[in-house]
Amino acid sequence: MKINRELQSKILVKMQAVYPELIEIQKEFENFNDFELHANLFYLEEHNLIEASAKRIEVFGAPCQIFTARITARGLDFIEDDGGLSAILNKITVSFDVENIKNLLSDKIFKLSIENNKKKTLIEKIKSMSSAAIQNICIKLIGKGIESVPEIIDKII
Repeated sequence: MKINRELQSKILVKMQAVYPELIEIQKEFENFNDFELHANLFYLEEHNLIEASAKRIEVFGAPCQIFTARITARGLDFIEDDGGLSAILNKITVSFDVENIKNLLSDKIFKLSIENNKKKTLIEKIKSMSSAAIQNICIKLIGKGIESVPEIIDKII
């Protein structure tokens, strides 16, 4: 079976045009009896990009075929350039407690090989900083960390 991305795209676009209605595969595709068409339809269904409402699984030598189908929400999101609602709904927000960040920074400063007076001054400055200032420091530290170790980022990704 040949996975045919161009054919899959045509299938999804045809279904998108009439969403939420079903399409009749035989009416929409002149190569209805083509094994490749049905193999790609089943492939799209297995990935939950389409939903087949009428299909035949191989029986008595008759080939597997999908007769009617519709695009799913996941299929619509897949063909949208912006990822559709899935991109919005699956957004991950990471938040940190400011006090935890202050404590983390203070602990790291405490372990530095610098004079105790300097450590104490830096820790006091961190403890007195606003949330916005701590956020700004975190953004700068992340940026510096990424710049200094690109090979680690490569490995992580």
